Amino acid sequence: MSVQATELGGDGTSAIVHRVRAFNRFYMPAMNLLGDHYRGSEYPVTAARIFYEIYSNEGCNAAFIAKTMRVDKSYLSRLISRHEKNGCIKRRPSEKDGRSELSPEGETLSGDFHVQKDLD
Repeated sequence: MSVQATELGGDGTSAIVHRVRAFNRFYMPAMNLLGDHYRGSEYPVTAARIFYEIYSNEGCNAAFIAKTMRVDKSYLSRLISRHEKNGCIKRRPSEKDGRSELSPEGETLSGDFHVQKDLD
């Protein structure tokens, strides 16, 4: 079954746009096509993508992010700790594991990234 360009997702964006964006999130960093920093920010692509994953998957944990991003768990842990130290991510206890959520500063930053993405 092929996806028609007119099929819209819940946010009004076509399914094809969602598929292209998922493709880009995986292949662009892998081929280093985005340069050293995401959209001119102070964050490397991988560090900025953490904001996207938490923004899109509220209450996710580091294991989920590592699996989704296909990144080493220890590297991810260091990035999350850095984001937490900078006040962009808060960890909250869970009965099962530590969950990450965006702080107000992280939500603003992530929202800015989404606005820039939508303008492209």
